[in-house]
Amino acid sequence: MRCGWTMRCGMVTAAPDQGASGIPEIVWWQTGGELSFTALEKKAAKGDARAKAQLGFRMMMTSERPYDAAKVFKLLSQAAREGDPLGHAGLSWCYMEGRGCPADGKLQLKHATAAAATGFHHGIYQLALCHHFGNGVRYDPKQAEALFLKAIDAGSPWAKRLKAVFDRLKEDRRKPAEAVLEELAARDFPPAVYDVGRFAINGRTPDACLEAVGRSARMGFVFGMGYYGKQLLRRGNCVEGIDWLLESEE
Repeated sequence: MRCGWTMRCGMVTAAPDQGASGIPEIVWWQTGGELSFTALEKKAAKGDARAKAQLGFRMMMTSERPYDAAKVFKLLSQAAREGDPLGHAGLSWCYMEGRGCPADGKLQLKHATAAAATGFHHGIYQLALCHHFGNGVRYDPKQAEALFLKAIDAGSPWAKRLKAVFDRLKEDRRKPAEAVLEELAARDFPPAVYDVGRFAINGRTPDACLEAVGRSARMGFVFGMGYYGKQLLRRGNCVEGIDWLLESEE
């Protein structure tokens, strides 16, 4: 199974040789979404470190090509060796989830630190995750929150979404957090689309909630697929529900 977009990543569907088809503009920086897969592949083959990192994420986050964890890890490793912060951030992700490599908190921290040291927002986000989960470093929620805020200021949609999810648990922060998730969902950020549905934000009716979760599933968000399948089963739609559950496990 590819990574799910939750606090990490996920899938969107794009035509094999059409730039940005199906890829939200909000994550173009991460996937080279303004280019076709073929154009990005050619750029990486010429030795462009950022293109290698983007290609690795593109393979994780879309179904344009068959997923190959070993190849993703190799591309991100090459980009990191060449000093690209997106490559380091991607490797941190791999070591967090054990994708193409054994899970390793110390190496997760090492690459997150290398990416964050450049001021790159995705590296700062990865470093925040290390502190939040205590991976490779002492669990420190205050430091994690400070890093999430720094990543948000630097432009990270991932940090913005995850902090909103956390803030929603606090009564005094709930409404502003929900507004953030609504804003990200309006920009087609799949995890936020899923959040808007599963949290029933702004008093949505059950049918509207289901539709929002279904939209995240159709965008390729793995956790949305699974949740949508379960909800369909509960409503008696067994065939489609099972199809979505199976899709989420591929």
